Amino acid sequence: MAVFMLLALITVLVWQRDVAHKREIFKNHIASCANDIARGLEFSVDNHTAVLEAFKDRWLDRTDRSQERFEAFADIHTKRFPDFEAIYYVDHTGVVRWVVPSEGNEAAICTDLHDHPNARYFVEVEQSLKTGSTGVVKLAGGGVGFSVCVPVVGRGKAVGYINGILRVHPLVARQVAKHSKGEFHLHLIFGKDVILSTGEATARARDLYSVNMPLRVVNQRWRLELLPGQELEARMKTVLPLISLFLGLLMSAGLGLLIFFLIQRIEQHIQAKGKFSDLYLYNRALIEASLDPLVTFDKKGLILDVNEAMIRATGKRREKLVGTPFEDYFTDSKRAHEGVQEVFKAGKVKDYELVMKGRDKAETVVLYNASVYKDQNGKIVGAFAAARDVTEQKRAEEALAQKAEELARSNAELQQFAYVASHDLQEPLRMVASYTQLLARRYKGRLDSDADEFIAYAVDGVTRMQELIHSLLTYSRVGTHGKDLEPTDCEALLERTLANLKMTIEESGADVTRDALPTVMADDVQLGQLFQNLIGNAIKFRNQGPLHVHVTARPIAECGVRNAERTACGVRSAEGGVLASDLNSEIQNPKSKIQNGWLFSVSDNGIGIDPEHAGRIFKVFQRLHTRHECPGTGIGLAICRKIVERHGGRIWVESEPGKGSTFYFTIPQKKE
Repeated sequence: MAVFMLLALITVLVWQRDVAHKREIFKNHIASCANDIARGLEFSVDNHTAVLEAFKDRWLDRTDRSQERFEAFADIHTKRFPDFEAIYYVDHTGVVRWVVPSEGNEAAICTDLHDHPNARYFVEVEQSLKTGSTGVVKLAGGGVGFSVCVPVVGRGKAVGYINGILRVHPLVARQVAKHSKGEFHLHLIFGKDVILSTGEATARARDLYSVNMPLRVVNQRWRLELLPGQELEARMKTVLPLISLFLGLLMSAGLGLLIFFLIQRIEQHIQAKGKFSDLYLYNRALIEASLDPLVTFDKKGLILDVNEAMIRATGKRREKLVGTPFEDYFTDSKRAHEGVQEVFKAGKVKDYELVMKGRDKAETVVLYNASVYKDQNGKIVGAFAAARDVTEQKRAEEALAQKAEELARSNAELQQFAYVASHDLQEPLRMVASYTQLLARRYKGRLDSDADEFIAYAVDGVTRMQELIHSLLTYSRVGTHGKDLEPTDCEALLERTLANLKMTIEESGADVTRDALPTVMADDVQLGQLFQNLIGNAIKFRNQGPLHVHVTARPIAECGVRNAERTACGVRSAEGGVLASDLNSEIQNPKSKIQNGWLFSVSDNGIGIDPEHAGRIFKVFQRLHTRHECPGTGIGLAICRKIVERHGGRIWVESEPGKGSTFYFTIPQKKE
């Protein structure tokens, strides 16, 4: 009896596999036909679209673009291409003005396509200025068609539209007759609506053999569903599989007489059963050892087993959980169901986020991880899923994202405030400056010496205030008024900068030299300002002797490590910057955005900077000398830092009092 049952089971499985294989072959045939029909429809629609565009081009080539000329051309095309129900001319306001043929289509005249149910598709064509479908329309004589709209463009805007209405049924009928020989039923679907149907199949045929194929109609996505007709389905039914099943069962009955030879196998089976029981207990202990809820479920998503953690999380007993849908224990049951389908489709699911419903209506954010398990024949029989509680992690991430958003908004508001405040101060300050300068010119020497001194103080204060406001405006505009980064020749840029500083260089007697400079991705105006500020500072803070300024640039990958090792003094850039000695580690990082960039330096033999103050000089209004010792607003180096950071680089200084300074800054090859 055992042999008979075993062989009978094998026979049934082979029979089922054979039937399934034939069904698969049949379904592949349906899929091939569906693909041929879909591609044929796309080709036919594309041809008619090309005809409509050619019609537009030929009509526009004529100097006579009157209604009579349009109707004559359209009449030729509708007769030559009978799939066109009608061809419209729509003016630039979206109103239908002319239609061919006019008979039966009078209602279309003066129709405003902006008020049409398919208005959104017309707006898409109107905005893109490209040929597109404006949706499905009902034909006056019955049936449906879809509209192809070709914009007539003049001087960068639409001056009208050529709209062609194609009959759907003859297009589909030709393809069905060509590729399926009438053996199939076809549904043409747009969105959720069935546009055209050639018949209905049985429920069994729909479940086993329906094929869906995507379909591109001009700029829109449609769907084609192909089903076998009843005659074709009947041909699939044959008695041969049943005959093979009967013969297999007959052979199984005969071989069942050999039961004597299975006695030893029965004993082995008993021993194997004991081992299986031990293995089950071992696996059970492993499952219960997990602190996360664990579940096994079948292909239908019905729970087969759970661990104690799942029982505690849901507040339900094991017998209440087993046999229920897995998706019922999550707030978004649809998404949970999709997760179940995904694991059987892909074999596993990793970090699939769900919200789990717990006891007392508590909700827990979990990451659902699952993988399938198979029987000894390699057939997938179920899936094993674990849910890791990440509620606190999600709350922390949301809080961090909110803080980042608030910080970004605060920075933007501060920047806007600085710009507006500085800009609005300009006009009253110009008035004060004008009148104080007028007082200085008109009354100098006519009042006492104290009055002259007070007026001089006022003029000087207004002048300094104008300089400060100008510098603040420059600083606030670095990030908002910069140009797009583009290839910039630093050689030519430095030449223009030195030309701007020509008078200052000649008066100071400075000697400015440079090495060969590269072409980098930069804002040439801001990079020129950076060079000008650094060279100007070198001239401003010089010693009594001859001043030498030298500008260099080297690939970071070649010289960055050496420079970083040499700058091991640990000089910091502006607040939030990195140690200069950390440049080495940043270069070694393969993800670093400066690895393929350039390291620039501007060095001088001036008065130098105490390393203790090297980071402070990059902050706004931070000065190391009084205004009487060295003129300036104290914003120049802060602007330099902001320019470099906008380009994705870093800036720092190496200096020793009395021996000069070297300002380093990096420019990435391409800003990330």
